[in-house]
Amino acid sequence: MSKPIVATWGLGPSYRDRVKQNFEKSLSMGYSDTMDYIILTDVPSDFDELRSRTNKIIDVINIHEVRENHPWSADIEYIPTNQESYGKDYRDAMWKKKFFSYSLNRFSLPRIAELGYTKFVMHDPDSDLRYDKIVSGEISEEDFWSQFDTPVNSMKGCHKEELSLTSTPQGISFTPTNAMGPASLAGLQLASILMDRLNNKYDTHHINPMVSNMPITEGPFRYYNFESTESLKKYFDVWNETIRDAYSNRIFMGCSECGGYMLCDYIPVAVANLYCGISVLPFDKKYFDIHIYFTDRYFIPKSMNFTDGTFLMPADTLEEFYTTNAKQIEVLKSQNQWPIF
Repeated sequence: MSKPIVATWGLGPSYRDRVKQNFEKSLSMGYSDTMDYIILTDVPSDFDELRSRTNKIIDVINIHEVRENHPWSADIEYIPTNQESYGKDYRDAMWKKKFFSYSLNRFSLPRIAELGYTKFVMHDPDSDLRYDKIVSGEISEEDFWSQFDTPVNSMKGCHKEELSLTSTPQGISFTPTNAMGPASLAGLQLASILMDRLNNKYDTHHINPMVSNMPITEGPFRYYNFESTESLKKYFDVWNETIRDAYSNRIFMGCSECGGYMLCDYIPVAVANLYCGISVLPFDKKYFDIHIYFTDRYFIPKSMNFTDGTFLMPADTLEEFYTTNAKQIEVLKSQNQWPIF
C-alpha cells in the first residue's frame, strides 16, 4: 500500500504555532516511518525553518494564492490578513455574521492532486496520529497501516452519523445527528437543493437530487482514498461549488453555523460525498487523538464556566489572554485540564 500524506492547516498565528508543535510532536513519538506533510496556511514563511530542518514537509501552500482563482471565496469565507490584529479582526467580523469557514481546508486538495497523491489524512493541527502506540506495542505497525487500506473512493471520518428520513409501516421516521443538532431538521432539505444545483451545473440530471439519507462525519480527522487524481480534482470542484451555493445564501448559511463562531461543513462535505459516490466509513478513535488547546482560540475561547461564575475571557493577543485569564488558567491546571505540549 502506498503511504498516505497528512494535509494539515493553520490560519492565524496561534494555529500556525499549533501546526508546528504537533508536527514536532509526531516526530518525537519515537516512530521513524511517519507520514509526510502538506501544510495549508496564510503565512508560508512561518514554516521555512521547520521545512529546511526536516525532510517531512512536501509543500507549504499559501491559501491566499490558491484562492486567487476563486475570488468569491475571499468574499464569503473571511480570513483576517493583519497578523498583528488577527484575533480582534476575527471577532469583529464574527459580530457582522462573517464567520470562519471550516471548509477552507479544501484548498489543499488541488495541490495534493497535482503532486500525484490520491490518499491523504486531512486533520486539524490539534489532532495526533498515534504513532506512540506503535512504539509502545499497544498496536502493531501492520494494524496501524491497515486502517488506511480502504476501498477506493471512500472517506473515513471521526464521529460518523446518519441523518435520515425514512418511511416505515408506522409512519415517517426522522433521525437527526448530534453533531448538527437543530440544523438536522433543515439538513436534508438543503442537501437536496445543493444536489439539484450540482445536477444543473454538471448536466447530471440522471442523479436523484432528493436526499433522504446522508452520512456525515465531523471534521478534525478524515482520511480519503481516491481512485485517481482526476477523481480528487472533481471532488474539489464539487465541494467548492457546494460551498459557494451554501454560503452565498443567508438562509442556507444558517444551516452551517455552529458553536456561534464558525461555519461547519457537515452538509457541503456530505453532499460532495453523495454526488461523487464517495462511501463514508467510521475511523476508529484508537488510531488518533483530538485535543483542545484553549490558547489556540484566544480571541474567542471555548466555553468554560467556573464555579465562581467566571469564564475564559477573549483577548486580542495571546499575551493578553494569559494575563486576563491568569486565575482561570491556574484552576484548569489544578484540574489537569490545561494541555501541555
